[in-house]
Amino acid sequence: MDYDKSGYFDEKFEELSIDDICKKLDVDIRDINDISKKTNFTVEAGVFYANEERFFILGEKNYINIPTDINIEKLIHSHPKGTSFSAEDIFVATEIGMSQIVAFNDVYFYSIIFDNPVISKNFIKNKALLVYDELYQKVLRGDIINSQLLFSINHKLWKQISSEIKGFRYEYYKIKK
Repeated sequence: MDYDKSGYFDEKFEELSIDDICKKLDVDIRDINDISKKTNFTVEAGVFYANEERFFILGEKNYINIPTDINIEKLIHSHPKGTSFSAEDIFVATEIGMSQIVAFNDVYFYSIIFDNPVISKNFIKNKALLVYDELYQKVLRGDIINSQLLFSINHKLWKQISSEIKGFRYEYYKIKK
């Protein structure tokens, strides 16, 4: 996939080395390397921490099954397409009380840190509809193409929610090559 053509169209991400991103977000570079080497970004995979133990999970092309019956503190997982978090990622993360969720591929890196935010599924769904409508209007005007809308809708959603919800911190970077 050519991320520059189908990806973000209206902002330049801060570019940092993978080491600097991991330091900034308190992510172990070994987790990133482990996930990358085992999947080569062909499927989603992740590492999560629960009860001070580390677990590796392997998923499918665009999905991993996150266990909801244990107390996961932090989830680090790959997003082969390079997109930000799905709504389902955030629903699960808030439902089980994660403190951080991370998604990455070989170009983009995303993190949400939760500090007891008050956020409901309906709030997210309503915001998503507004963001989608805003971007869809750009498609109709010819300002962007449909693949750009699909690629960036969740990124724009989490940026918006992060600016409105206390305790919901969204960070995103482009990996410097």
